[in-house]
Amino acid sequence: MSKVIERINNWSDVLTENNITESQFQERVKGLQPDEIGYIKEKLIVAAYNEGKLPDWNDDTTKVYPIFKMSSSGGGFSFDGHGTWDPRVRLSVPASFFTAQMHSKTCMML
Repeated sequence: MSKVIERINNWSDVLTENNITESQFQERVKGLQPDEIGYIKEKLIVAAYNEGKLPDWNDDTTKVYPIFKMSSSGGGFSFDGHGTWDPRVRLSVPASFFTAQMHSKTCMML
């Protein structure tokens, strides 16, 4: 079997990987707003590249997530690296930390 990155080249391939036809997709998104359709497409793309595998948040593998920064020119966000989350490390943060942040209206960005 070929690698998933070789099998997916366009939207039609994404639908094929998810066992969905274009007409089934169009029926599913009928009447939705463009941002909602985009979100469903994004979920299907991720599912296709992950080959149906979902992350196990209870295992001991380190998870990686993107970090974005806001552009100083006001042009949106840009990639600023990645962070990792190790489920074997448990942090305890007091509730007062979050309450203090909300009351001071501080925006915390990584």
